[in-house]
Amino acid sequence: MGRLILAACLVVPAMAACAGAGRPARTAGGAGEPAPRVLESLGDKDQVLSIGHTTTWHVWVEGNARQEVAVRLHNSSPSVLRVKGGDDQIVRLRGGRNHEIRLRITAVGLGASRLGAQIYYDDAHREAVALAEVLAPLLRQIETEFAGRRRSLAGSGADAYPLAAVSRLVAETEAALEETLNYPELAALRDYAADRFAGARAELGAERRTEARRRGARVALAAFSAAGSPGPPPADRPISTIRKETADSVLDQVARLLAKIGGLAANHDLAVDLCIRSTPLQRAEFTMRPLKYPRVGPDTTTDGRLPAYRGLYVYRMAKRGERSIECGWPGGTRKDCTLDLVDNSQPILTCDFRDGLCQRQDGSADACGSGESRGR
Repeated sequence: MGRLILAACLVVPAMAACAGAGRPARTAGGAGEPAPRVLESLGDKDQVLSIGHTTTWHVWVEGNARQEVAVRLHNSSPSVLRVKGGDDQIVRLRGGRNHEIRLRITAVGLGASRLGAQIYYDDAHREAVALAEVLAPLLRQIETEFAGRRRSLAGSGADAYPLAAVSRLVAETEAALEETLNYPELAALRDYAADRFAGARAELGAERRTEARRRGARVALAAFSAAGSPGPPPADRPISTIRKETADSVLDQVARLLAKIGGLAANHDLAVDLCIRSTPLQRAEFTMRPLKYPRVGPDTTTDGRLPAYRGLYVYRMAKRGERSIECGWPGGTRKDCTLDLVDNSQPILTCDFRDGLCQRQDGSADACGSGESRGR
């Protein structure tokens, strides 16, 4: 049976992670009060946990016992550990070890365990910075591992790569990225990544079909030229290699995606402000949500300023008595429409009820008032 070693000190960047010692939280306490610190411990030192067995995760706040602090408890390794209550929890704790929270942890697989507890901010931009500090080194690691495995593929100098190895590298990189970005706020960014990986897989699939056609043509030609001879292998034999130029095109797409998302985290650029406008009608209700995530996201009333995490969204603008304007919205007519907050940096979205269309524009989100933005 596989076993996972759980050390008492969890190596998670930017988090207070060791029993008995913590890093100051990224917020100041009240006047004359020290900043609270989030501390945690997991099981016993060098505990060996077999798959299916459990241990306890202890999290507490060091600071003023009268002050409640919002703390985010997050599991970035759901394929390795299962946390009672879910992989992402926001709890409120008072200072002192006697107010600690205890969560049952179950080992469900082998690999690196990544648990973390940190101060949680209601403000989207402050929380985005906190998440970026956690994610940046993890994303760098994914990018480094991808580059290393890609170099090993190219090491032979052949003009073709093993198709299974290329497909496995793409699939495992996608899985690692999805697991690392498994915060609710990053659902739209996961959708963006999934869309780019789908494009890479489509190119691999097209290459398989092209190669199968080439092979079929060669088989037919050989059969015609030398009837009765053994000839080449049958056309339905599995395709085992992929041309280097096609593989490099696919892997270049993945490399660019990793660099882009890693850059967003490294530059503390995971969230943006949008200015949502409507014309000629005012006070319209605007709602957006991640492309595939089943919950409604932030909303506002026009003209309104709306903080949002980067990624792909669908949206709807509605005004009582008027036909709503929809982009990719479930049940709507414009299915092939998304709001891209990664590749498009234009901060102003203006929707015109006269023609039922919305348009991105250059400018500043400051052009809008605060509006009535809502939603986590």
